[in-house]
Amino acid sequence: GPEADPEQTAGAAADLKPQAAMASKTDPEGGQDLFHGTTVVEALPGRDACRLQLRDTLGDLAEALATTGRTAAAVFGEDGRLAGLATENDVLRAYYEEAPPGAHLGEWLEGGAARAPGAQLARLTVLPSAPLAKVAECMVENALDGSFACHHVAVCSEDGRFWGVVDSQDLVKALLCPEALGGQHPLQSAEHHELGDLTVQDVMKPWDLVFTCTPDKSMKDVLRMVLTTQRNSTLISDEHGIYGIVTPRDAVRAFADGVSGGADIASWLRGWPGKLNRIVPCNAKLSEAAAYMAVLDLRHLVAVTPGTSEAVGVLSCLDVVLRSRRGSVAQRLREPMRKPGPKVGDVLAQHPHLATVCKPRATLGEVAEALRASGRTSAMLPVEAEHAPLLGLITENDILRAYTGGWPRDAPVEAWLRLAEINRPSPPPHLLVPASMRLIDAASLMLTAAAPQRTCHHLVVKGVTGGWLGVFSALDVARALWGLCSELDVLRASADRVEVSSIMKPRAAVPTVKPTDSLEHALSKLNIFCQNAALVVNETGFACGLVTTRCAIEAVSEGVSHERSVAEWLASREALDGPREVAPGCRVSDAAAIMARHSLHHLVVVDPATRDAVGVLSSLDLARGVASISCHCPFVSLGWLRACQGPAACRWQAPSAGGA
Repeated sequence: GPEADPEQTAGAAADLKPQAAMASKTDPEGGQDLFHGTTVVEALPGRDACRLQLRDTLGDLAEALATTGRTAAAVFGEDGRLAGLATENDVLRAYYEEAPPGAHLGEWLEGGAARAPGAQLARLTVLPSAPLAKVAECMVENALDGSFACHHVAVCSEDGRFWGVVDSQDLVKALLCPEALGGQHPLQSAEHHELGDLTVQDVMKPWDLVFTCTPDKSMKDVLRMVLTTQRNSTLISDEHGIYGIVTPRDAVRAFADGVSGGADIASWLRGWPGKLNRIVPCNAKLSEAAAYMAVLDLRHLVAVTPGTSEAVGVLSCLDVVLRSRRGSVAQRLREPMRKPGPKVGDVLAQHPHLATVCKPRATLGEVAEALRASGRTSAMLPVEAEHAPLLGLITENDILRAYTGGWPRDAPVEAWLRLAEINRPSPPPHLLVPASMRLIDAASLMLTAAAPQRTCHHLVVKGVTGGWLGVFSALDVARALWGLCSELDVLRASADRVEVSSIMKPRAAVPTVKPTDSLEHALSKLNIFCQNAALVVNETGFACGLVTTRCAIEAVSEGVSHERSVAEWLASREALDGPREVAPGCRVSDAAAIMARHSLHHLVVVDPATRDAVGVLSSLDLARGVASISCHCPFVSLGWLRACQGPAACRWQAPSAGGA
């Protein structure tokens, strides 16, 4: 049942007496050095580091961490040199991804999911002579990055000799209860520096930043929450009280014991009576709480209102480290961590063959042929110096307007661009962005940059020294989702359990055309309604096809007559199009995969029972779904945030412009 007796908190720490005070020093960043110049070698834990080899397995790692109580192991190669750190977070990730316990650590460290691989050791290594203040700053910087281990650093001399591993708890001991560390340096008493006056509630993560799961969830459900929030803890509670707190240490034990991911979390917690020791009153002195954590080897405590079991926050070792760096970048981590996903430059680099560059003085027909061959919706066009105001980008919407406007196939593209710039009533439908822009920001920009009566489907990605690297389109959002190779990455992109029906345009919002309409009339309707797709509906009201802006590219490329009927056009396309239908319950990630594989910007959402269309999903709808998460942890799925933090944690961004 729920944990009880919150008054049993820091009793184990009562006999720990801080040592004598020392004179204050200044750290390299300026301000008071609360570690008073103490170096790593002076305070290195008096214990042997956990050592493993690249040939050892994930199961060996979990067993070693579970039996030794360590939170990280140093992994060595055959040459005896340090090859990486394997932490409890690696075990947690492997457990969630259902990686086989027999997988070798060498494979894991090179597989892209490790938190401290050999390639990043330089950012995770300090010298034995480094001051502890520098170690704290290193942990903070790595925590801000979000891609590296932030609770551990390796200690190596300049000749590469390994000394040990320092974790965030070691820094807490050095700050608040140095006698528990076993170091050689008489650190200052906590009572004689500013942390000595603080209580748990001054440093803890408050309740509104604590993520929770109910006791009826499975082990994998809880691991999902720990991973996606990057908080290293999830509180298990309901209206009856607190059942426990799950941390990476618990994942290590469960993985080592072979506990199924489907195991009931409440039942598993009942098998660990030690979890009853993880409660502390929020008004307890921080030094007492730190000493208590040191005695019981804990990294997290649940803070409660004194005399009750009402949780008000969670205190972690990293919270104390962050507080020690006040005035530095550490304060940014008082806000929830963000996992922003891939960069637009990375997505473009994965598909260099899709870049389209037209020759100077190209015609509309030649551009259409290039777009058709590449599967892209835009092409970069070299322009002469005197045409500097032109952005040199032509999109499928330009081809559509040229086709419906009666422009001949052999008309120069530059002539069309000059006319478009002169007559444009709003900003161009594309913007210049850096390659470092994140996917969620690119998706958001496509929506916010859209002017009334115009959508924004393209972002021009510029190089660091100038020039264009390529064009990022709404379909590239689908390609990015498709390229997410692990279950956790898909989850972070909010595509794990989000269904197509939640982000599609319903049928009532999609323009319709008749099979007997001319192709020119159908494409003109897209312009009128500021949409990039229209359903073809027969005389019985049944949807029998889709007309998109892509049709304009193909029509111009092939020199198709304006008077050709939609029915004839669809009949000629039947063998060329990929699968265009998905069910309303299809996962967003699966729909993105279909779009990416077949270079389709639009899918028809069909009810399996009636076989009739209920909506249309576009690549811009996918972008809208990715950009819609405005909450504590942007890349957590909407469904999970609603379940664990309530509806207020999720806010859909209402479109203010035309659809896609």
